[in-house]
Amino acid sequence: MWARTLPGILSKEDCWKRLSSSCGFIPSQCTLPARATLTHCTRPMAPAAVLLTAVLAARCLSPTRAATPLALFRRVEVSYSAVLASRRLESLSLAPGTPPAPVCSRGCGALPWCDLWCEDASAARCVLSDLVVMPGYGESSTADALACYTRRHKDLATGAAIEATPSEPKVPLRVKANLVDGFYDRWTMDQCYHSKTGEASHWFLLDFGKPATFRLVKIFVQAKGDFAMVNAARNLEVRIGTEAVSAPGDFGSYAQFGFFVGPASAFGEEIVVERPAPVRARFVSVQKINDPETVQFCHIEVY
Repeated sequence: MWARTLPGILSKEDCWKRLSSSCGFIPSQCTLPARATLTHCTRPMAPAAVLLTAVLAARCLSPTRAATPLALFRRVEVSYSAVLASRRLESLSLAPGTPPAPVCSRGCGALPWCDLWCEDASAARCVLSDLVVMPGYGESSTADALACYTRRHKDLATGAAIEATPSEPKVPLRVKANLVDGFYDRWTMDQCYHSKTGEASHWFLLDFGKPATFRLVKIFVQAKGDFAMVNAARNLEVRIGTEAVSAPGDFGSYAQFGFFVGPASAFGEEIVVERPAPVRARFVSVQKINDPETVQFCHIEVY
């Protein structure tokens, strides 16, 4: 519910003016009684959209809450079709002549699930999405690309060279390159990497090309499907080094960065292995230890 009361006695027209001028969006068909609080404002739309307007209104009208600045977002290009296929998607109408950047940044910043907003100039709106799009992502479908802004930070994994246990031939699209392409819709299994069943060891190795400083490795497990594959994310050892190893999968010469005992316990879980202080290395390996069960991971970030 909206907690903040509009001061004084407001007409329906005053409500419209307050919301559209302060927040930059149109509360279409907003209806208020003469003596009103924001809790009375109703819109004939889906509950999620009502909640979105509520959050925005509360944030815009609160003098103690700073707006989410555009500086917290980084510009990327994403195809319109990919945005429309988001697992979670909402649109935010813009008042005529309203610059989209401050309004859409506030809108996305007000929602914990929102990772990306895109301007749809043809419809005078911005689209809010939960797509994971890294600043280093390169959109291949440029014909319908939208100017979008991601809340994700620039990381080292996106675009890194990667080696790994061979992928499972039964699911040929689930290859190692999916881990470092900088895009994940939090839903599609074929955007993941699936190691080959029957291999003695399951691992992947990132190569940044030169030493870099970081302190956190984040691994996304699958968002649906066989829950046993979620539980298979366990006994993961993360190591770091400055030189290439002589034999694939042999990382004994690398220093241990951290260990995830696990197992992962939820669809879409984000496994975080971090150090209290930054380290510097060129290579990062992730390997299951004393566990021959196959793995399926969907996205990697290194900061």
